[in-house]
Amino acid sequence: MDIQENKGSNEIFNILNTYISGFEAYSYYIFYSLSNVSNNTYNTSFYQHSFILIFIALVIFIMIVIYYDVIYREASNIKRCREIEEATEINDNLEYPYKYNIYVINKNITDKSLSNFSFCLQYDFISKTTNVIFGKNDNVNSITFSLNDNLENEDNLSPAFVYYDLAIGNFSYIQYIDSSNKSFYINKNVITNPKEYVFIITRYDNKIVGNDKVAYELLKFVKFAGYDKNSVNLSAIYNILYSIDNKKNSVVM
Repeated sequence: MDIQENKGSNEIFNILNTYISGFEAYSYYIFYSLSNVSNNTYNTSFYQHSFILIFIALVIFIMIVIYYDVIYREASNIKRCREIEEATEINDNLEYPYKYNIYVINKNITDKSLSNFSFCLQYDFISKTTNVIFGKNDNVNSITFSLNDNLENEDNLSPAFVYYDLAIGNFSYIQYIDSSNKSFYINKNVITNPKEYVFIITRYDNKIVGNDKVAYELLKFVKFAGYDKNSVNLSAIYNILYSIDNKKNSVVM
């Protein structure tokens, strides 16, 4: 019995000794490798140290940018979904949903009522149409200019105010035709001056817009897109169109 126990103990000892020896050898190998790394690092030039540090910093910077880009896109998607839901809830209670009037009015005239507008953009998101309605001649003539040069030159139209036309899904210039059938364009440098003109948004029936964030985003879009279409975000248009599509998918409008 004692002989068998001693034999079993020796086998266990031999197994442990094998593992310990292997672990010890591996430890020496790691220590030797780290020593070489330490020596090589110590002998590396200042230029190589700087290059390594710059590379590490660049990798960290890229990772941070990617992280915040993902966070921003997620937050943007959540915000857009919320705005679409708000637009749906508000327009569900309207007699004429998703239809807006945007008036441009001279602030210096005595009567600042909607009837004295220079021009009005009527957005009908249901039928996807945009109409331009002009006011009295006196209110329009003061904000127009004519072009005698070749109209094919895009630079000649740089002062002209543009609007987003739902029918074509793109920007277009507002043209005013006078009694002599001559074309004029709206001077954006005049009407986008906050001291001179004001942009007002109403419902389709000219009722005052209440707490409707989407409507006011559309108002800002019309103003700033008319001034510089290349620097605006089309989300103000798309959010309303998306809310209509979501509504159609749930019930027939």
